[in-house]
Amino acid sequence: MRALVLCCLLFLIEGNAFGALFDAPRLLATRYGKTVDAAGDPNLGGLCTYYWRNLKVVVNVVARESREETYSHRNGSPLTATEIKELLDLNALGSAWRKNMQTGEARWILVNSKAVAVYPEKEKTHLLQITACETPCPQPTLSKAEVIRLANKEAREDRINLQKYLRPEVHYNQFSQDDTWFVNYVHKGVTGEPKFTDAFSVVVHDKTRKVSVVVPEGLRHRLSGR
Repeated sequence: MRALVLCCLLFLIEGNAFGALFDAPRLLATRYGKTVDAAGDPNLGGLCTYYWRNLKVVVNVVARESREETYSHRNGSPLTATEIKELLDLNALGSAWRKNMQTGEARWILVNSKAVAVYPEKEKTHLLQITACETPCPQPTLSKAEVIRLANKEAREDRINLQKYLRPEVHYNQFSQDDTWFVNYVHKGVTGEPKFTDAFSVVVHDKTRKVSVVVPEGLRHRLSGR
């Protein structure tokens, strides 16, 4: 009987060692150990950083619950496909993840629409970000190709010479109003090196299809080629 009780206790402890959104700070400490950095109030709301296994884990606590957990290797190397799957499974909240490449990056959404995860493979930060949704997580209606076409059209109508720019980088933010897409353009530069000082962005709202060009002050005359 004592052995059975001990097995049950070990099972519960091991269960608490795995990640899960909506955990309280006490469970976060049980799972990840002591915080190595904290901003704000770790109980009421703020960012808490932990070192867990070979990972750096940054948890966004809101109203005494984990609402977002970001995982990365402490040495900055990319996460493996096996590690990503394990971390997703640990935060499945009793549901299953469905992968969606519509935004042009590795993105998953829970079947019950309670959370969304993103792993921007092209970025050097190599972060897996898993975020809880207070309302059902939205799905984009536009594709990445459609967003680029809308952005290019608006930029050309704004008299920007796109021949001087590299192929734009596209990012989708489902948590912004109207599910905003950000299309970022970087200048090719005259020596072949990207010229980030002449970069600009186009914002595309997924629901309304509203498009606007964001040009840094003082750069418009260079962007237009005049």
